[in-house]
Amino acid sequence: MELARELVKAKKRGVEVYVIVDALGNSALAGGNFFENLIRGSKIYDLFNENGIKLKIYSNNVGVGVREILEVIVTSQELQDGLFNSFTSIRQILQAVHFMVGVAQRKIDLGLSQGLNDKLRNGLAHIWGGKKGLPVDEALRQLSELSIDNEIDLADILRIARQFSSLNNRWHEKRFIVDGKHAIMGGMNIADSYMLGGTGKKITSTHNERTAWRDTDIYFTGPAVNDAYEQYSNNWETLTGSRLPILAVFDTENSLKDGIEMQVIQNRPLEDGTHRITNTLIESLKALKAGEKYYSASAYFVPTGALAAYATALKDAAERGVDVRIVTNGKSSTSLPQLNMAFESISDGMRDLLAHGVRIFERTGDRTMHSKCAAIGSKVGLVGSSNSNNRSASLDGEDIVLIHNEKVALEVEKMLLNDMDSSVAREIFLADVEYAPLKNELQNAAFATLKDMM
Repeated sequence: MELARELVKAKKRGVEVYVIVDALGNSALAGGNFFENLIRGSKIYDLFNENGIKLKIYSNNVGVGVREILEVIVTSQELQDGLFNSFTSIRQILQAVHFMVGVAQRKIDLGLSQGLNDKLRNGLAHIWGGKKGLPVDEALRQLSELSIDNEIDLADILRIARQFSSLNNRWHEKRFIVDGKHAIMGGMNIADSYMLGGTGKKITSTHNERTAWRDTDIYFTGPAVNDAYEQYSNNWETLTGSRLPILAVFDTENSLKDGIEMQVIQNRPLEDGTHRITNTLIESLKALKAGEKYYSASAYFVPTGALAAYATALKDAAERGVDVRIVTNGKSSTSLPQLNMAFESISDGMRDLLAHGVRIFERTGDRTMHSKCAAIGSKVGLVGSSNSNNRSASLDGEDIVLIHNEKVALEVEKMLLNDMDSSVAREIFLADVEYAPLKNELQNAAFATLKDMM
């Protein structure tokens, strides 16, 4: 709220302030009732809207549709009674969809106002139309044909599953850009868990009082900010259809002569269908020779799915004699222990990497490490928002900053070595995970089935 109030003060001074927030991700982290957060937003949204800040909430069409439908559901007990008996089978899900379509088409009269009825119609069309969208009447016609009383084929079932699975897409980028001249990027969200890191203060995380998180951002100026700003403008255009104005022009030739060479890389799997960050990591690993190093910190490390090729590149580099080290959270420090359990399962990940010479360190204590950083060789440092899991690679919009400079690369390397130090982490050896109790193996294997969605 302190930062939100500063943005309001800036707006009152005449600064144009633009804010993008991910709807589902923010609702899940805001505390309290998830559905109320999703429907009504937070107090910060109200503060921004009341003071003229340009606020846009990211949610793909399915997410928008879910929110619109929930807004109607909370106003009608009859609608709730007709929907929320049970969702334990495809038949019951289809019955619920058919019931909502009947209400939206006024074939079932629950006395909804025209405004609520339109919202329900639009919500159903958003969900069924997906990314490309469909006219409302056509979407409702198609949905009505999915009644369990009619024959439904596998293609329709798969389409329903695919549409709802797209709710898993998030914008996970973190960018703070001022006048097109200054930028802060990295792992930090705007919340006490992150912003109180290093103060020693306690926060409530995973329902427990814990030490505020360890995280890493990078502040930079110069022409690289243009790239960060252009990418933010990509996101703004996706939400509004218009790009933001150009704010700063730099003397690029002199900047390259006197400054540090940087790359700002954006990856939006849903919108652009790309894997730019994964490809960057793989090609960087391939370029390393025996005796060089690759140190990486990732809050959540489960390199499966689209990151399977990255896991292979890690193993290949270690076998070539590259010093490959990964630091991630342990079970006591993580906010998502299910990820650790999936990574340690019989069929996946950790054992294979250890067997090929990759060194893995897990953080100890109760302080979550949220950093996403790397030291690549002796000349490249990396700071960003992207974790080493399939969610970051295939589901979420992410960004990284590559800094091509020996001094900065050494700073990142020292920071990562501190994060691996025995006072805050422990190295995991193959013998530690090779023979786990059967109960643990079965539990871990169960979570591994969900690994690509984590």
